[in-house]
Amino acid sequence: RSLITDNGALVAALSFLACVAQVDKGRLAEIEALYVALTAIAMAMWLRLWHKGANPWITYTIPWLFLGLAMLTKGPVHLLFVYGIVVATLWDSHRLRDLLRGPHLIGILIMFAVFVPWAIANAHRSAAFDPEVDKAQTVWLQQLTERLDPSGIDWENYFLVPIQGILNFAPWVIFLILFWRNITPWSRTESALTGSAIRGLKWGILATFLIVSLIPESRPRFTMPLFGATAILTGWITARAWEESRDRIQRWWEPIVRTLALSIALAAIAIPLFLTTWIGAFPFPIGCVTAAVLYLFQRKALDSLARLAIGTTMIIAAIVIMIAFDTRHLQNERANVRPLGEAISAALPSDAHLAVFKPGPQPFLFYVTQDYSIADRPSQIPDDTVYLLLQTEHLERVFQRKSLTARGEPAVVTEVTARDGKHYQLLKLPE
Repeated sequence: RSLITDNGALVAALSFLACVAQVDKGRLAEIEALYVALTAIAMAMWLRLWHKGANPWITYTIPWLFLGLAMLTKGPVHLLFVYGIVVATLWDSHRLRDLLRGPHLIGILIMFAVFVPWAIANAHRSAAFDPEVDKAQTVWLQQLTERLDPSGIDWENYFLVPIQGILNFAPWVIFLILFWRNITPWSRTESALTGSAIRGLKWGILATFLIVSLIPESRPRFTMPLFGATAILTGWITARAWEESRDRIQRWWEPIVRTLALSIALAAIAIPLFLTTWIGAFPFPIGCVTAAVLYLFQRKALDSLARLAIGTTMIIAAIVIMIAFDTRHLQNERANVRPLGEAISAALPSDAHLAVFKPGPQPFLFYVTQDYSIADRPSQIPDDTVYLLLQTEHLERVFQRKSLTARGEPAVVTEVTARDGKHYQLLKLPE
């Protein structure tokens, strides 16, 4: 609040929680939700302490503890984003030498103290399990090499990645787009430290977003660790824009919120009412409560930034509720995940153990109820394997191993095609 005002802090919190990608990752229980949150905590802490002029031994150590936790969650990629913003802020304030001083160096040690014990334990465990198994650092290096390989560029989608990355922060990204060119002029009217923090956020976010979005094999989710910093900048921009152009913003924002609230309130009642045969009666009272809350809120005058921001968030929350309760039958009809896992399970004996060879990040495996183990090399497939799942393109490589072919020709039990187009065969090897 001291950096971006009370209203700005409210918008920052709401925009961080209620943007398209964060809601989606949270709904799917994907690790990005935790990874992004830990990175955001570290970024917000550092900005707060640095802006306050706190003791450097606190400013450069406590936030780095959370950077260590984030590294423990999903590796070190978030450090690019955090240091991009930290360096830009310190550069603007002519304090770049702070990174060479003791507090920051101790902070780095604290960060690695969180991560290194796991890395050592993982290396020992992997070596004990199989001396040939890939270590985490090997996997990260391999992934980094693949991501940076220009031959991997998909030119049809390459320039869509930055656009999708921007849309991940919808709907709040509209304020960044509308008022981006105002950030520097507005920041010059702030105090010296506030101005440096805002300009550091602006250029640090832009530079790191472009760097990561334009690597050869980038994905929109790769830039999600920026959400915390982006939310803070969005809060400040929105609060300043409200001060500068309150009437103009209210004229277009309020009708949008009211129209969407009315439409979603009607849909919350109508969808379960007319689709009862598909989704059951239970969502109807939930839809009524959702519609009532939206109606009661919209009866008030939306004449403040806080009310408009809360109204926008309520609309997003209502949509999430409708997705959870009203459209499950549509999701099930279009799903190509759960049915695949269930089909594989149905084709296996209940007590079978399945060996899976290089499946890649396939979520249908979550719905295989039998025990299974994953092998990254043919040598890791147990000699007594009876049921084996693999991509058809790996057949020749796997069956070059004599211990698997000595028992005779495998029989195809079933075949499935994943949503990314990869074709898998479930094989039964002679016992």
